[in-house]
Amino acid sequence: MAALTAFTIGGFWWHLQHSFSAAISWRSKETCSNRVPCTFTLGQIFPGEWDHLIVFDMTASEDEIHAVVGTSVERPELQRLIVFMQGDKVVNLVTEAQGVEHPNRDEVLFEQVAENGKHQTIRREWGFVAGRESDTSPLVLTRILPGQVVI
Repeated sequence: MAALTAFTIGGFWWHLQHSFSAAISWRSKETCSNRVPCTFTLGQIFPGEWDHLIVFDMTASEDEIHAVVGTSVERPELQRLIVFMQGDKVVNLVTEAQGVEHPNRDEVLFEQVAENGKHQTIRREWGFVAGRESDTSPLVLTRILPGQVVI
């Protein structure tokens, strides 16, 4: 029984480290501690040395990825790619499944973040408010713009 529990806990932590969306969903709840509205920065969710991240959708070409991050990065098909950067240096990569026809429930979407081609660049210090339309819809992080008050 202890081995099964350890495997389950270990599997959960592995999934959390390798799933960008699961980490945001779980860690945002922990960070907000039931505050409504739930506001946070991605720096609070993902500690470490990085100043921005780039989210490439599953249709981004290898040429676009290379042009944006400055190096070749391999990623599986039908996966979105999240690249954590410190300046112009890649410090971490995460891939995760992306809904083909529409976002799935486990996917995190960003609003009020400019889309440049097939990617979005997100600064570590930007504030976000989290919300879902329903239990079956994806988690949406809406950027809090400078001077914007969240109620």
